[in-house]
Amino acid sequence: MEARKAVKSIFSHDLDLMHVAIVPSPSSTSTPPIKCNLEEILKPPSQRQV
Repeated sequence: MEARKAVKSIFSHDLDLMHVAIVPSPSSTSTPPIKCNLEEILKPPSQRQV
């Protein structure tokens, strides 16, 4: 729940509002976690690496 609040706070204070939903999944223990570079996502689109 704390992670959800932190992510929502970060995205709502960015220039572009993003809607993020964190939904627990029963298969989440069997699949490897998805790696996400939050610093890269928060950069302006012109500065992001593809």
